[in-house]
Amino acid sequence: MKILRGISKATLIIVACFALVYLSFCLIRQVRITDEPTELHTNYFKILYRGILKEEAAAIASSLESNYASIRTTLEAPLHDTIAVFIHPTQEQFNDATGLLNSTANGTSRGPLAFHLKYETWYNSVFPQDMEKVAVHEFTHCIQLNILIQEALDKAENTNSPGFDKNFEEQFATNYPQWL
Repeated sequence: MKILRGISKATLIIVACFALVYLSFCLIRQVRITDEPTELHTNYFKILYRGILKEEAAAIASSLESNYASIRTTLEAPLHDTIAVFIHPTQEQFNDATGLLNSTANGTSRGPLAFHLKYETWYNSVFPQDMEKVAVHEFTHCIQLNILIQEALDKAENTNSPGFDKNFEEQFATNYPQWL
């Protein structure tokens, strides 16, 4: 019986130590994150974030910049304006910003020049995603949409007509699955 009590006490102490370390890191993180909306500008991206560390936003910016040329070259993408990257610290804020109800996604493209990320760390996810890879993935969707828009513009007789956007959206919804 003494051995069982000893094992129980040791287990309880170990669990308490892990909880204390985790809570300490959470507290330190809470003090260091920025709650104010913040922008980070690079050559091709405008990153808007809050609720994450500046270093985390910088890592995403660096990953996007280092993959930019190879993705555009490989896909033969047309030139485009700066792409806005919105980073949200919670699923609720991500869902509110994107309009996705009850979503568990951690990234979504919102047109040819914007995408959203729900930033994951071991603080808010049991198995967090590599957010730099998620950002590059979503950027690739923006590039794909830019290519499709350029192809539609090249085929269109009158791109200034008010119906061009509506026709493109209808063709996109018909010809491409939602996950593309």
